[in-house]
Amino acid sequence: AQDELTLAAPAVAPMVTLPAVSPRQACFAATETVVASAAVGRISADTIAAYPPGIPAIVAGEVIEAGAIAQLAAVKDQGGYITGGSAPGTFRVLVPARISGSPPAHTSSSPPAHTSNSPPARP
Repeated sequence: AQDELTLAAPAVAPMVTLPAVSPRQACFAATETVVASAAVGRISADTIAAYPPGIPAIVAGEVIEAGAIAQLAAVKDQGGYITGGSAPGTFRVLVPARISGSPPAHTSSSPPAHTSNSPPARP
């Protein structure tokens, strides 16, 4: 009877990652939206979870790994849904020039444009 209540979990090994930047830095940094395949190896600006089980697979500030994307896809394929991303199949990631902490390259006296709705990174 208990087996009837157990949902099939995707066959994905649990992952432990360390943040590349703090969640706060990730939330306030300049970002761009990319497709899942282009997100691997980039730093996430969002916390993304699959339901069920509702536990984040990717946390803001972490480097996005292929295994995390596979886990999200497996849950979606089994009828679950993904929350926290920009749009289905896309991820909001940090703009590389802003990850290193170096100022963005621009030559005019006006501030540089950023690529998201979030406020620009603070010095």
